[in-house]
Amino acid sequence: MVKKKRRVIEIIDFKINDGVTEEKVKKESDKVQAFLQEQPGYEHRLITNDAKTGKWQEQTQWRNLDYAQEARKKSKQSEDCKDYYNIIRPRTIKISYPELVKMY
Repeated sequence: MVKKKRRVIEIIDFKINDGVTEEKVKKESDKVQAFLQEQPGYEHRLITNDAKTGKWQEQTQWRNLDYAQEARKKSKQSEDCKDYYNIIRPRTIKISYPELVKMY
């Protein structure tokens, strides 16, 4: 029996560089959003910020892991994503891809 591929949530935890404002994050995130909406398998995305700790989290829902990983590869070459990546502290990035079990 072939296992059906489940939806995944790409979760990226990160911190931004010193001096970068929330407005700058939103502006650059809008460019990434335009890129993501063109990617096969993309469903939706949200970004959160814990102002007390300085931790940010991006959650993107994908139709399956293959779509998520392919988009991630393409994003590294995308001009739309370049400035967003440049405001993030690289050593703070943690990425996971848990499967969506149930959504209410």
